[in-house]
Amino acid sequence: MDDFIHSEHDYKDEGGLLKHIEFGLSYLWLVYEEEHVIAFFTLSKDVLILSYEDKSMIEKSPKANTFPNANEKKFWERGKYAAIGIDYLAVSEEKQNHKIGTAIIAKIEEYAREDKLSSTLFLTVEALDNGEYSSTDFYKKCGFRLSEAGKTRNENMKRDGDLPLTVRMYKANIAR
Repeated sequence: MDDFIHSEHDYKDEGGLLKHIEFGLSYLWLVYEEEHVIAFFTLSKDVLILSYEDKSMIEKSPKANTFPNANEKKFWERGKYAAIGIDYLAVSEEKQNHKIGTAIIAKIEEYAREDKLSSTLFLTVEALDNGEYSSTDFYKKCGFRLSEAGKTRNENMKRDGDLPLTVRMYKANIAR
């Protein structure tokens, strides 16, 4: 879990986790088992921009009619949708593969559905995918899908000679 925050520099620099928490941009939760921290996660407010392909997939899904105002054309014409971003999620190595991460995602979903002030419809994550380690399979198992806009961004980065380290993913967060 200590390695999840990639280096002390990332943690303390201007854009690092510590600064985000200090400025109130991210909120930190610790998960305990007895007196030991076994996981942590941070959340922040986010915005999801859906591509035409993303919107089409959502509209065709069986849950589409459960979105508030989903039948109104202007709902799907929006450019941006309220979301809660999962900034970090880490489970200690000895507790991995015990469904703790999945339980955390379920709690985040519950928290987001109860957040009436922001009308959060989506959860987002920039899933780590750097060649050595990928969290995309975990998020897919939790119901997240790759963002078409994120795929395009990563394809453009690769074309320009940059190596993307994350993959933008989202999940509709509506009552079941």
